[in-house]
Amino acid sequence: MLQVTLNVRMNCPWVSYISRKYNARITLLQCVPHVMSGGVSALVKVKSPNCGSEQISRAVRKVPTVQDATFTEIRPNVHFGIVKTSLCPCSSTILPHFNLINAVDNGDGGLRWTFLVDNEKSLKQLTEHLDNNGIDYQIEEAVKIEDSWCLTEKQEQVIRAALELGFYDIPRRVGLKELAKLFNISPRAVSEILRRAHRRIIIHALETHQVSKYNEA
Repeated sequence: MLQVTLNVRMNCPWVSYISRKYNARITLLQCVPHVMSGGVSALVKVKSPNCGSEQISRAVRKVPTVQDATFTEIRPNVHFGIVKTSLCPCSSTILPHFNLINAVDNGDGGLRWTFLVDNEKSLKQLTEHLDNNGIDYQIEEAVKIEDSWCLTEKQEQVIRAALELGFYDIPRRVGLKELAKLFNISPRAVSEILRRAHRRIIIHALETHQVSKYNEA
């Protein structure tokens, strides 16, 4: 499995607008294409000292391609939300179909995508697709990683949201009910997804620690 980082010259209208208006740092944590349209549903983190969650929500909704946007402040100057669009440049590529780690607004009219692909063949198919669609990009990094412990897409989505929203903070900022509402599943399902993800992470951490101790001996 490869972890790939691409710098893509792709202008997302609402991202560019909010970035300029509030001098914001925007990270897409999940980007899911709509099946029947050219839009997406994005899980987003916005960092800015210059606005509140309601301001961001209202401003994003004003962008013509945006259907809905709802943000909440999870800690000072950090806002977490979901943006749904009817049209998005990202949906014209196959980038959202990969296992997205994040996509960060790089401040110069482009996005920095970091995601997982199965192998070099999959990466070649991706770059050929981008070339055929006339999309300007640059491969910043492609690193091989062990995939035996990797989280599933759903596990990664839920655990990332849990981390960003404060599920692991002391005291907790959100609970299972809030996470369940976000993903439209039951609290029991969220709990099960998190437990399975934690098990994979813990096993990997212990195995890595054991190898490290052996190498030091």
